[in-house]
Amino acid sequence: MRPLIFILALSIASCVSGADEQNSSVPLTVAEHLETIKEAVSDEAKVPSKGYRTVSLYGNKLELSIPDYFTEMSPEMKHSKYPRANSPDVVYTDEDGAVNVAFNYTGTVVANNNISELQRELLKQLQATNPIDLTTRIETINGSEFAVFEFMSQAIDTRVYNLMFLTELDGRMLLGTFNCTEVLKGEWQPRAKEILSSLRKG
Repeated sequence: MRPLIFILALSIASCVSGADEQNSSVPLTVAEHLETIKEAVSDEAKVPSKGYRTVSLYGNKLELSIPDYFTEMSPEMKHSKYPRANSPDVVYTDEDGAVNVAFNYTGTVVANNNISELQRELLKQLQATNPIDLTTRIETINGSEFAVFEFMSQAIDTRVYNLMFLTELDGRMLLGTFNCTEVLKGEWQPRAKEILSSLRKG
């Protein structure tokens, strides 16, 4: 079984300003993010159980439901899988590291809850990486707006399914990503969307 070395976190190099600077860009190192895949994720994952549990992040600012056997990735494992400085703040994973949900609470300022501007900028960056079957949308989830992206990315010897989402949390951008290999997509895509639909700001 080969570990996933896949940088989910995107380094954010600038802030989104107020209404008088609506065209400000948000440079994202998406190309670097996708090109840092060193090995394919494992295709060996448990069949998901029906049980979910609720976890809270960032001082109870965010809640979500994850499969009850997912655990928070240890600092040691996170360091080995995400060796760069822009690794996620927190990663929940199955015991094999085959299916992952990662979060990064960035320093990017989101003025006026401008999710659509962030969506446009991230879409441009993702398109430059030649993603497969890229779609995007704005969803209202439990009263809050999220920009959602679904796409396949190419790893060394497999494709990876990604469900990426971002929102504003206390004036800053929160970025999350669910991923698994293409062979697991049929089993896990519906559950990824269940996890997405459980997101709730505190």
